[in-house]
Amino acid sequence: MQLLIAGGTGTSGRVLARRAAAAGHHPRVLTRGPSQSPRDGQHLVQGDLTTGAGLDEAVVGVDAVIDLSNISTARYQPAAAFFTTATDHLFAAEQRAGVTHHLTLSIVGVDRFPSPYYRAKLDQEATVTAASARTGVGYSIVRVTQFYDFAALILQRFRFRRFVLAPPLHSQPVHLDDVADHLL
Repeated sequence: MQLLIAGGTGTSGRVLARRAAAAGHHPRVLTRGPSQSPRDGQHLVQGDLTTGAGLDEAVVGVDAVIDLSNISTARYQPAAAFFTTATDHLFAAEQRAGVTHHLTLSIVGVDRFPSPYYRAKLDQEATVTAASARTGVGYSIVRVTQFYDFAALILQRFRFRRFVLAPPLHSQPVHLDDVADHLL
């Protein structure tokens, strides 16, 4: 199967691209520009999720798009703008190219935790549903628990010199290989 992985140069995307190729699929990894260099034999294609530039070319011949894209902010406005714009641009390109399925990665509990970032992810899910209805491209939204590296990321963000503010967090992390296998 021909796959386009948006966010394929990120933490989960690199794992998914590697495991997809090992399973006999043909993954393409969407990147914003030539500054990215291929890893592990990745096939890179250029496209910009925020402007839509290059997406028509990136999806040619693709059976499914897997959206693992992300933005590094906890603020609602920029996160929501990114997720909804990227989703709309992807679905429009998918419709023009005849892509049959769009898969979006989301987070377990995104509808129950009052985080601005999680609200933006909910907006992304709503945009996926609306874009599918508008374009006829099928979709899946897969919610997974946080990855094992999430705890380290939180501790890094809340470190102040020698002190670390450890928020009370109940989590059942998942291994990236398991996520990739589930998505495939």
